[in-house]
Order: sequence, then C-alpha cells, then structure tokens
Amino acid sequence: MVKLNGRDAPSGRFRQVTISTLNRKAEVEIIRLLSNLTDPLIAARVIGAIYRQRWQIELFFKWLKTFARMDHLLSTTREGITFQLYVA
Repeated sequence: MVKLNGRDAPSGRFRQVTISTLNRKAEVEIIRLLSNLTDPLIAARVIGAIYRQRWQIELFFKWLKTFARMDHLLSTTREGITFQLYVA
C-alpha cells in the first residue's frame, strides 16, 4: 500500500503492483503499476490485465485521431458513430 505525497498528488491509498512480462523482443520486463483497487482479493495479474486492456483502448483512440483524423465525434448515437467510422 502506498500513499502519495506532494502538493498535487491525488489523495487516498494506492496499491503498488509489480508485474513481470515479455516485451516485443521476448525479453523479461518488470512493470510497476499503481492502482486504486486496494482489495487484496484482486490478484496482481488481474490488475495487469486491466491495464493492458486499457492501453489497447488508448491505442485505438490514438489511431482514430491520427489516421482516421477523427478529432471529435459528430454524433452520440451508435448509428452516427458507425457512419462516421465508415466515412473516415
């Protein structure tokens, strides 16, 4: 458990999770994460999987902004967003 100090640090307690994974070169890489999921029943590998999925979502939005040139959505409906994706 970690409590962050500093003027602009968020308040609350955080859980530090250390995960061992393989990078693109098949080398072992150690990643340290801070999570607000402090329940000890949640395994570190589950927290790592959540962060991995979140990173995939971030990459998808980067693709939308960079390659599809979609800086903002023109509609909030499912049909409108689907149409905008097809046009892009």
